[in-house]
Amino acid sequence: MRALFFSFACDHCDGLVDSFDFRGFVVLRRERTLPCEEYVFATRADAERWRELNGLFDAEIREVRGDKPFRWQPSRGTVRGIILADRLFEICPDHKFEPRPNRAFLAQQPEQLAASP
Repeated sequence: MRALFFSFACDHCDGLVDSFDFRGFVVLRRERTLPCEEYVFATRADAERWRELNGLFDAEIREVRGDKPFRWQPSRGTVRGIILADRLFEICPDHKFEPRPNRAFLAQQPEQLAASP
């Protein structure tokens, strides 16, 4: 006899393990496709302020999660008084992408959580 099928289960991919305790916020432009690089902000208010000052009124603000703490710093450019991560992060659409340094994923929104089995 020969084994015909092999099956593997991944607790991480199935959402059973949630080690993404660190959160931030991104301004997600509609024309961008994921994964993409974006600034990560410490609070929703910081992201809203940055979005308004850059004229990105149609951009969506989304929560992101990471597996390591974000290193926050005050902005140093022309926009002052905003706290953001010390570098750009690659933003992935979900947690199924391999965790790496400077990578985060979009957190599920409440309507997505209600729809998931």
